[in-house]
Amino acid sequence: MTRVIMLAPFPNSSQLTEFARQEYCHLSDLTVLGTDAGLNMVISYYQIEYHLGPILDKALEIEKQGDCDALIIGCFGDPGLVAIRQVTSMPVLGIKEVNLDVS
Repeated sequence: MTRVIMLAPFPNSSQLTEFARQEYCHLSDLTVLGTDAGLNMVISYYQIEYHLGPILDKALEIEKQGDCDALIIGCFGDPGLVAIRQVTSMPVLGIKEVNLDVS
């Protein structure tokens, strides 16, 4: 079975991460994860860049586990997209590129 992870650049405890889990729970091959640290939302370029460290750390952890076929960055700002592509071997997509339809 294919396993795709949507990595939200917000902590696991964030309301935005929980919202994404609920919104996409009908997709059995998609798991929504948050980061271990970070702000609860992203509304400015500063906040997008602030999340680069936590999202890189989580992406490297996911790749090390070896059970992910593709990673989606779950934020329209695509924080860390290019950097994660450079340091991992798995396919990494921005949320705008995959256009998940929740209807």
